[in-house]
Amino acid sequence: MLHTQLVQGVRPNSATLGGQWMSDLYLRSMGHLERLKTAPTTESAEALLGIPASTYFYVGRPHPHFGEVVAQVRLRASAVGARARVSPFDTGGLATRKISLQPGSDLAPILRRHSFHPRWFGIRFWAWISRAYEAASAYIRGDRPKIGSVPEFELAACADQAWTWECRVPKRDLRPRAFIPARLYLSEGKLDGYMAWLQRELPLERQAMAEHLRWIGDCVLEVASPVDSMTQALATGDHV
Repeated sequence: MLHTQLVQGVRPNSATLGGQWMSDLYLRSMGHLERLKTAPTTESAEALLGIPASTYFYVGRPHPHFGEVVAQVRLRASAVGARARVSPFDTGGLATRKISLQPGSDLAPILRRHSFHPRWFGIRFWAWISRAYEAASAYIRGDRPKIGSVPEFELAACADQAWTWECRVPKRDLRPRAFIPARLYLSEGKLDGYMAWLQRELPLERQAMAEHLRWIGDCVLEVASPVDSMTQALATGDHV
């Protein structure tokens, strides 16, 4: 089901693409999301909204600004802990006011009213999809919906952060290897760089390295556009 497909990406201006992206990719592949660095803008948004330090996923679609690394994992509600939440918008967009609000709207009450545990949000997600779009593929593409799910949003003035659902899991609650990507798209040429880094750094013993190389063979794809390839896979029902 689309609502169980979680997507993460590395934005083109992220520091991880300067020289850290290989270690970032390695941590993702091993399921150690709690060890990934948090961007200062994310830390500021968490402080403003009262969100604990978390790792974030988009639900059912990649963001167009995701760049050269896009990962797809399957949501398992039993693996995320009691404090994980899903909201029908990007909390970073809410915090930075990239989502236009009706006059007098307060951020904290909006977040409280529209935060649900991953175990229970699927019904809400599909009920909204059925009212907002002719087909779920329009959501995957980021098309503007006919109706929003948050009354306080000025939908006509918003970008897709206002209707892209987000799953967030507090880093302290992340279970080891709970979010190993089942599919990971890399821009063409990136895999050679990663393999060179892996050979140089040798972070794994022989058996573990063999398992990691099998994961690369099974799950990593080099493509011209990771975002477009992920969007196409999700739109055609190629889920993990």
